[in-house]
Amino acid sequence: MLFMDFQTRLLEESDVSQILTLQNLCFPEVEPESDISFINKIKQSPSTCWGVFKDGTLKAYLIAIPWRTGRPLSLDQIDVLCVNPNCLYLHDLAVLPEMRGTGAAQTLLKYFFKALLKKKFSRAALVAIQGSKPYWERQGFSVQASSNAINEKLASYGSEAFYMEYHCK
Repeated sequence: MLFMDFQTRLLEESDVSQILTLQNLCFPEVEPESDISFINKIKQSPSTCWGVFKDGTLKAYLIAIPWRTGRPLSLDQIDVLCVNPNCLYLHDLAVLPEMRGTGAAQTLLKYFFKALLKKKFSRAALVAIQGSKPYWERQGFSVQASSNAINEKLASYGSEAFYMEYHCK
């Protein structure tokens, strides 16, 4: 079912309380992140964090920041200032169950991939959790070789977390 009666816009600090609500609903297997973690990500890269709103309520969001490949963020990482980034790191894509199949996720991903090109990055990275690896593979991401440093970061995401990258063609 496809509905286009939603609005997409850049996220603002004032949206964080709604982000926290969605986070709890969409990621029940993961320890919730703090409001300061989300505020810092939005402040660090306000042009790469978007929300889908319906009737003024946040229904989906995507948070991405310029980052370094091979160094996934820890869950709830507060310090997100990155010197010499070489990728756009997709930290979170959350879509309420009621919005699945509406095009909300694909809309957010279109913004993400446009930003990837606009910022002239040739790679993107993310951590796939809660069985989402096949979804991300369909989007062009692939699991990358692990290291002790990566595994240490992935541990905070629960079991079956995978570090993945996307390489522009």
